[in-house]
Amino acid sequence: MKNKTADSKNVITVDGIEYIRKDLVPADNRPITERVKSYEDACTVLGLPADFGITANDIIGIGAVDTRSVIAYTKLIIIARALNEGWSPNWNDSDEYKYYPWFKMNASGSGLSYGDYASWDTGSAVPARLCFKSSELSEYAGNQFVELYKEYFL
Repeated sequence: MKNKTADSKNVITVDGIEYIRKDLVPADNRPITERVKSYEDACTVLGLPADFGITANDIIGIGAVDTRSVIAYTKLIIIARALNEGWSPNWNDSDEYKYYPWFKMNASGSGLSYGDYASWDTGSAVPARLCFKSSELSEYAGNQFVELYKEYFL
């Protein structure tokens, strides 16, 4: 007799016996920007433990401010990987656009701008691991994770 409460995709039959696969999790088909609202969300998307990353105990001799910057950079790398969903920049392809958040820092605060990279515009000092595959993702990351970017830059 078939178990009517189990989703048929989660049921396998072996020698006439039905087994329910409880280890299968339904796919989350929401846009990536709805699934990644925090560093912990990015870890979940990538299948990493929520406490994954570098900690202050891992960094020796560079001072508290630099330690915060290194930790923030590590988290931003994880976030960029999750948001890019497997895409990574091809630096050998000058026709491929690469996007990153661009911030204007000043005494009264900071604001978000965003920019892109192309073969005719090479003035970026943004690390390659913080590039995004679209301007929309770049803008989203800059707005959603502005505090983490501040820790990294300042």
